[in-house]
Amino acid sequence: MITYFRHLQLELTFLFKNWLFLIGPLLYFVSIYIWFTFQGPYQAAQPFLQRSNEFLSVGHTVSLGVMFLASLLSIRREKQTVMLDWTNSLPTSYRGIILAKFSAINLYSLIYTVIFYVSFTAIGMIQDEPFDFLIDHGWVLALQSQLSYFVSISLGMFLAAMIPNRIVYIIAFCAWMFGTFFMEGFIIQRYKLYYLKTFHLSQFFLDQNMSEGWAFNLAQKEAWLSRLFVFFFSLLLLSLTVWRSGTNRLSSKKRSAAIGVVLIVVLTIASVAPYTHLWTERVTKSEKLFRHAVNQENLEESKTDLTSFIETENYRLEVERVGDSTIRVESEIKMDSIKENHLTFTLYPTFEIDSITWNGKELDYQRENSSVTLENLEITPSNTLSVSYQGTLNEWGYSYSREKNFAFLQDDNMFLPSYIAWYPIMGELPVYEKFVNGPDKNLFTNYYHRSAELSKNIPPTNFSVILKGFEQPVLGTSEIVSRLPDGSIQITSNSTPGLTLFSQSGLVEKELAFGTQIISMEKHMEQIEKELGDLDGILPYLNSWLTISNSFKEKFVYLPSLEYTGSESYYINTIDDAFFADERSRQYFYSYGPEVVNEDLFLDVEAHFITDLLFKYYPHSPYAISDDFTVYHGMIQAYLLVVFKEYYQFSWEDFQRLGGTNYWNLTSLGYIDHEEGRTVVEKIDNRLSKEELPLEEEIVFLVAKEWEKGNKEEVKQLLREVHEDMKASSTPGYSYYDWRIKWNKIMRE
Repeated sequence: MITYFRHLQLELTFLFKNWLFLIGPLLYFVSIYIWFTFQGPYQAAQPFLQRSNEFLSVGHTVSLGVMFLASLLSIRREKQTVMLDWTNSLPTSYRGIILAKFSAINLYSLIYTVIFYVSFTAIGMIQDEPFDFLIDHGWVLALQSQLSYFVSISLGMFLAAMIPNRIVYIIAFCAWMFGTFFMEGFIIQRYKLYYLKTFHLSQFFLDQNMSEGWAFNLAQKEAWLSRLFVFFFSLLLLSLTVWRSGTNRLSSKKRSAAIGVVLIVVLTIASVAPYTHLWTERVTKSEKLFRHAVNQENLEESKTDLTSFIETENYRLEVERVGDSTIRVESEIKMDSIKENHLTFTLYPTFEIDSITWNGKELDYQRENSSVTLENLEITPSNTLSVSYQGTLNEWGYSYSREKNFAFLQDDNMFLPSYIAWYPIMGELPVYEKFVNGPDKNLFTNYYHRSAELSKNIPPTNFSVILKGFEQPVLGTSEIVSRLPDGSIQITSNSTPGLTLFSQSGLVEKELAFGTQIISMEKHMEQIEKELGDLDGILPYLNSWLTISNSFKEKFVYLPSLEYTGSESYYINTIDDAFFADERSRQYFYSYGPEVVNEDLFLDVEAHFITDLLFKYYPHSPYAISDDFTVYHGMIQAYLLVVFKEYYQFSWEDFQRLGGTNYWNLTSLGYIDHEEGRTVVEKIDNRLSKEELPLEEEIVFLVAKEWEKGNKEEVKQLLREVHEDMKASSTPGYSYYDWRIKWNKIMRE
């Protein structure tokens, strides 16, 4: 043992006598400081965990090259330096020599890990991140950092032992590049071979949904199984290095070294079995979902009717959690008399149906993917459909080279969105859609804001739900959630198009002054409450010149990992009677320049609340662009223009703050000073005189021109009459022809 420590001391001396290894930790610290300090507005708005992961995917991966070099030199030093030939004649075992070298380089790499962990904690505290958050996430990142050093050092020593020529430096460089950047960009992401992530040397990826909450928590099981394999694989490389180095000794014990290699090979194969099983289940289920998903092109051609849903009186659901990710559900749906003696409802495609009864009589059924059809029903004035089913939810997939988990139940993490039909939906809808473009295959559940379309078309109903076996607090789009004496959870929701349930550690719920409930991480609650405070007086203001019959959305949910579920990260999602937004959406607003301030982050949310008050039906999808007939998008912006000018007291330049939102015509008004002309009216006229001006832009600029001219009451009268016409219409939309007639009549008068 004393000899081992002497060798360890000798190796550390060799390391720190090299100026590159001496200043390496200092350069690593400087790179951390620069990364977190000197960044553009886009990076500065990123969540702290995402920014840390992006540094590790670059900075830490570069530092692996230092470990490769140290590993190569430690082995080649004895082969190339005559002064060290005497070490081969020492009584010290070759195992001890190799382990001393390996330990020395790992101790050196530990300096880098400690520097990152201390910096992560210190910078996080400066940025007001909760201390518990820093501890819980910091040690996981530090562990992964050290393990990646561990395997890189093993690989470097193995290559140096097996390849005596100097070409080993080039081979090691190629192994470093191939095992990191090349593997991620050209193999894992390009060919969707996500199960190869365990062979990535650092396992910090540039294109990764590394967000606090679901994305981080659900990745831990895979990460631990991967670390188990990487650890034993590293030991295998080390044992092979020991075996190969022992052949140069005068008294090598080849047989014992070979036996050790065989034993570690067996352990390595055993360690990869759980990881392989995990990915086999994931890929098999994902392929099944993709196989049954509706092709988007076929969906458009078939013109699937997403409006023919049956009205129901009440849903009664009893949900029992079995194990970790399985639920068993007893559902009872009450409905009035239906027109025909058959119906079709939608249920999640992988759920297994135990039984179906109609008014107490068990029925046979036909099932195709997620559609379940019942025939020859005995219709009464009041009918009850009971469906008993069960299934497992951990729905891994990918869209546009990004991993997703569309619905899941694991530990304290849960996301059961209504649009996947985790309870029977009385109508037919595609739960999954797919888009195939050559070798690229993408799977979606909420494509083009499908949830918003369903929320608009599914008739409101009442929900009464009992959850059994759920120890964690459960939140959702429901009105009332209470814990019963027996430990079960009772959920009640009235007059809502759907019910979405979710849970995540650290979420809190609070009611704002204007009645909307906010669900978010506690650290964001104060900021959200402050920035949405202006909405407190918006309803009285609108009612001063319009007749508003809608009410505020029940809830606003601001989550750190919403994009991971397949929802939009850029725009606001409408699910049931609530708005959902991803924390990462903040960075898109900041990307429009440093002049954007904190208050602008939720300006898009406020605009959505106002639009929802004004219109019962409106285009939720940010991709819905008005054509020659429908001018909805321009209409919405015309109303928002008046609200922002009069209620928010915006100047024209202030409209730049809407940059990054779906209201691009309003944003362009913020740059009206760049147009030719002496006055704002002249500049708007120049814009209106352009040929082939989009209809939505024409509407916005006509309203802006009249407002600037001082015809405010006339503009409000026009919008008031249009609003009344739209409320009286049974179909959404407003024609450009009707708009022009109304405009000419009022403005000429």
